[in-house]
Amino acid sequence: MPKVHVQRSEVIHAPKAKILDQINDFHNWPKWSPWLITDPKATVDVREDGKYYRWTGPRVGEGEMTVERETDTEIDFDLKFFKPWKSKAKTYMKLESIDDQNTKLSWSMDTKMPFFLFFMKNMMKGLIGMDYERGLKMLKDLSEQGNVPSNLGFPEPQSFDGSSFIGIKRKTTIADMPQEMAADFERLHRLSADVDSNGLLFSQYHKFNFGSGTVEYTAGLGVKSKAENAPEGMILGDLPAASMMTVRHTGPYKHIGNAWSAAQFMVRSKEYKVKRGYHPIEIYRNSPADTPEDQLVTDICFALK
Repeated sequence: MPKVHVQRSEVIHAPKAKILDQINDFHNWPKWSPWLITDPKATVDVREDGKYYRWTGPRVGEGEMTVERETDTEIDFDLKFFKPWKSKAKTYMKLESIDDQNTKLSWSMDTKMPFFLFFMKNMMKGLIGMDYERGLKMLKDLSEQGNVPSNLGFPEPQSFDGSSFIGIKRKTTIADMPQEMAADFERLHRLSADVDSNGLLFSQYHKFNFGSGTVEYTAGLGVKSKAENAPEGMILGDLPAASMMTVRHTGPYKHIGNAWSAAQFMVRSKEYKVKRGYHPIEIYRNSPADTPEDQLVTDICFALK
């Protein structure tokens, strides 16, 4: 069976002992778990000593995790999934003191996939890696500032009126996307003074390829009427009207992956039927130029059938 190894690391501005308290007791995991944040209806049963927990939820499925071995620098876990399918894995967390106030935390996993799913290996590594990155970012905030400024809302499906737009379509690496997208929106912001904008600012994601580590997206500025010609290097387009499933994220954009993961869980658990061919969009409800980071509101929207 194909072996899968995933590892992600984060440098946290906190002493090793403080981080250890958050990861060696499962009573603390709901504060920063990259999975539990996506499923408010999930239930968690933690053993009194904090070394075992079992979870059940309509989005995250069912499973259990046990601390197998623990030192002051490394914790080994046994992980089992029961729903939506059965599997097991070994996971590890390793702490390395950089100095008295900075710690490198590495989170890794080893598992195997059924042979007939070998073609999904790279995708699974990418998805699990992104989950680990989200968890490490939340654990970093919790350890450094005492809270995780990432909140999810799940409003009922709402109508989207559609819009014409001017945009920048780009294919780039997932690693370079934040810098590329920031430059795209800076250019669109400069353009907004010269066009009849309707205030809509969005990204539409066309394709993620975890094997090659690439992404295709369009950064767009909504306009009241479609122009005849696009500025150099830009495109003209239309977002059709639709009923939208929405996950609303409030907090710094660095945690937006929590909303995307929640939306993907909702689709996979068949809470809603999404419309094929209408690529998901990310709508920015306020501007980082005049809004505190913890109050930024971003909607992740999937068109429904």
